[in-house]
Parts: sequence; C-alpha cells; structure tokens
Amino acid sequence: MKTKWIVGSALIALVAGTAMAATQDAPQGGWRGGWFRQLDTNKDGKVERTEVLAWAEARFKALDTAGDGVLTKDQYVDAMIAKIRPRLEQRFDKLDADKDGKVTAAEFEAPALARFDRRDTGKTGALSIDDLKNHSN
Repeated sequence: MKTKWIVGSALIALVAGTAMAATQDAPQGGWRGGWFRQLDTNKDGKVERTEVLAWAEARFKALDTAGDGVLTKDQYVDAMIAKIRPRLEQRFDKLDADKDGKVTAAEFEAPALARFDRRDTGKTGALSIDDLKNHSN
C-alpha cells in the first residue's frame, strides 16, 4: 500500500514538474488555479489522464520546432530560455537603477540590502529567524 502511495505521489510530481517546465503559456495559480482549468478541457471539474496526455502532446509538438517527432536538448533548452528571458530582462532593468544598460555592484547589492533593512525591524544589524518568519518579501 505504501509503495502505491509513493509511486502515485511521484507520478503526480512528475506530471506537475513536466507541466511547469514544458509550457510556454502557463496560467497563474498553480494546480488549484490556472493549471487545473487549462487541463480540464471538458470542464467537468476533473482532470483525466486523456486530458493530461492531450496537453503533453500539444506542448511536445510546440517544442519540436523541427517537426521530426523528437526533442533535442537544444530545442528544449532554447524554449525554456525563451520562456524565462522576459522575466530576467525585467529583473535586470529593475537592478539597473540609472538605466545605463549596466548593473554595477552597488546596484546589484541595493535590493538585497533594502530587503535586509525591511526585515531588521529592531534595527539591530542582524536578522533572527523570527524576523524572517514575519516578512514575506
């Protein structure tokens, strides 16, 4: 019984991990939100194996830019980089305080120090585990 539970949990984790990694247009909200709604194509309130398979087939086809029925490492990696590139560019632009297209060490360090200062509510110059528990960002 324990083995079935472990295998089932691993399968769910695998499907979830594959879904998160392979999608180009993932909705926000995780499994309870956008993912569930996206996969539940017949809108019956359940995600069936056939719906997961249809989703995976569509994602595979989108990633298979050569159309030859296989994914190369380059195809997969290029697709994942393309997916996260806009977020990385936004982060860089946020770090680039003087908007000169370069990030200095001071610009890079400033957000980390600002987060530290927000959490150091007692202004002690050190953070305790309680300081970290009481702040989400």
